[in-house]
Amino acid sequence: MAAPSRGPQLFRVEMDIADCEVEGKIPAEISGAFFRVGPDAQFPLKQGNIPFDGEGHVSRFRFENGRVSLKTRFVRNERYVAQEKAGKILFPMYRNPYLDDPSVKGKSRGTHNTHIIHHNGRLLALKEDSPPAALDLNTMATLDPVYRFNDQLKSATFTAHPKLDSKSGNLIGFGYEAKGFNTNDVNVFEFTPQGKKVWDVWVKVPYVGMLHDFAVTENYIVLYVIPMKIDLEQMEKGGIHWSWWSGEPTYFGYFRRGGAPPAIVGGLGPADGPVVPANIKGTPLMIDGTLYVTTPDNAWALDARDGHELWHYFWRTRGGTPIANRGAGIWHDKIYMVTPDNYLVSLESKTGKERWRKEVADFNQQYFSTAAPIIVGDHLLIGTGNDLDSPGYLQSLDPDTGEMQWRLYTVPMKTGDPGLETWPSLEAARYGGGHPWLPGVYDPETKLYIFGTGNPIPAYTAGRGEGDNLYTCTLIAVNVDTGRMAWHYQTSPHDMHDWDSAQTPVLFDAVIKGKPRKLVATAARNGYFFTLDRVTGEHLVTTKYGSATNWVKSIAPNGSLRRDPMKDALVPGAIVSPGSGGTINWEPPAYSPDTKLFYVSEHNGYSLYYLTDPDPRGSMGLGGHEEVEVGTGGDFLTAIDPTTGTVVWRRPYLGFWGGGGGGMLTTAGKLVFTGDAGGNLVAYDAATGVPVWHTHIGYVSNPPTTYLLDGRQYLLVAAGNTLYAFWLYK
Repeated sequence: MAAPSRGPQLFRVEMDIADCEVEGKIPAEISGAFFRVGPDAQFPLKQGNIPFDGEGHVSRFRFENGRVSLKTRFVRNERYVAQEKAGKILFPMYRNPYLDDPSVKGKSRGTHNTHIIHHNGRLLALKEDSPPAALDLNTMATLDPVYRFNDQLKSATFTAHPKLDSKSGNLIGFGYEAKGFNTNDVNVFEFTPQGKKVWDVWVKVPYVGMLHDFAVTENYIVLYVIPMKIDLEQMEKGGIHWSWWSGEPTYFGYFRRGGAPPAIVGGLGPADGPVVPANIKGTPLMIDGTLYVTTPDNAWALDARDGHELWHYFWRTRGGTPIANRGAGIWHDKIYMVTPDNYLVSLESKTGKERWRKEVADFNQQYFSTAAPIIVGDHLLIGTGNDLDSPGYLQSLDPDTGEMQWRLYTVPMKTGDPGLETWPSLEAARYGGGHPWLPGVYDPETKLYIFGTGNPIPAYTAGRGEGDNLYTCTLIAVNVDTGRMAWHYQTSPHDMHDWDSAQTPVLFDAVIKGKPRKLVATAARNGYFFTLDRVTGEHLVTTKYGSATNWVKSIAPNGSLRRDPMKDALVPGAIVSPGSGGTINWEPPAYSPDTKLFYVSEHNGYSLYYLTDPDPRGSMGLGGHEEVEVGTGGDFLTAIDPTTGTVVWRRPYLGFWGGGGGGMLTTAGKLVFTGDAGGNLVAYDAATGVPVWHTHIGYVSNPPTTYLLDGRQYLLVAAGNTLYAFWLYK
């Protein structure tokens, strides 16, 4: 008959043995100490409990001169001290606070019985349900029963299996149930050998389960959670913390070391919706050493010195047209971005935490939003985008609350509105487009915000009469305090080729005919260049900069262009330059106050336009036509004297189509930076157009920008989903 089980063997003693018996011989040159820790119950365990719920009992074998000494000590943590004082078990079941004696409420339940490491001149006894306990290396006395690295450890727990970086000596660890009992929060952290926290990050796992171990590489951390899950019903009945849930999956997650967090998720779309590939088209903002970068549905904060991620905000979209995001806006310590499904989102700049969201256009009417929010004083300005039959508008919101202050429609909306006489009917005007889908520019002297508007709708067919269709394809100046239009100038009256005039204009001062003028200039998508007085809107310059542009029949004395109807889309076809993509599209131009030249990409494509819907009522949106690209007159980086409209020089881009990347940057070093058609970032001499430097990074997708930080000048540019930073050597 088998003897009854006695359960685990308990020592329940602390020992000091000066000279242990040794079998064989220990080499005299071996000198040092070996530490281990294991569970040793302070009192006999409650029936049903597991041996692993014993108190942490540390052993040290010291080797010196061929001899070995042994010292053992219990970890005198809060649990041990409380039970020693009471003379009984106060924590009767493994990680089950429901059964704890009321006298120990609020005390740490940690046993520190799983692993022990040497760090920063002390021993750390570990158990994954609590912070470490710190012990003296020599005496093994407990120095701190709840060691938090001088209050740097914010997690409620600390893994029993941390890792040491073999190069830096840093200690890398994590805690699960890191915000307390039954929480699915995980805190990952790294400490220097001197105990200073380098970084930490908080993540959430799909369920409250065991994260027993993890993996660390030079650049990444891999976590996994297994379905050894907390079982509250079992615990309330007196059982242990964990039970195995065989139907649950095991999850793996990884991220870069250095604290790069998973996305902060907002939005109203489905969790399993498509993720739009990142393509950076906007200009990042650099504020106090932090870069703010956006793509459709995403915003990031990056360290401007080395590019590591500080936070990432992900918008779960309902849909829309994720063609681009033109950048973020900033107001005090708040960041703003728009989403393809027409929300303006306000984030905390330090954390990425969402403050609020406001719908700024009707998703059900097929609006979509791409423009960078522009903040002027206490006004946040944002435009609309849409390729279907809808009115465009610019609106001003309160940047603190998101409440609307005013809205300016870019087409007539009611009887008596100015410009209605340029439409066949009020109904045609109210659905006539004119969307301001790119950011404009602000003149603080006049308080005028000057922006461009998009094409009329329908874009290619009849249905708009023969009027100019105000205020589509127009530069508009609006007073930011009142929302009232101060002046306007139409660059494509009655546009018939989807040639938006939404391009960002440029402000500059110059002398024209002996008179100092405050000016605004734009290189329009239709191949023509315009300079106006930005205070009054007076027309000063109209010239053709697209060398192949062929659609204009005449130019009126006020510089207004009159189209040739034979260049509209026709049933037999019409050959036109530029194509619908324009001589320039959305890419921002640049101006140099040193050379006094305006720089823009010039694309001279030819297309055949066929009319496929001759119905006089017109087609919806961009329909009713077919376009066939048939050739090119060349692609150039073009420098224009904006006071006369004269092209000073052209530098050809090689290739059938391309060059200009995502826009232009001019610098005080008399350089122009942009991309070419071969995937190079190129620096051109601003005076001559001669290339002086280049590097191959892929097709440039946003306007290069530059910033000064810590006395070093950086050049920042994107190629698709990748940011590249360069700095200038002294």
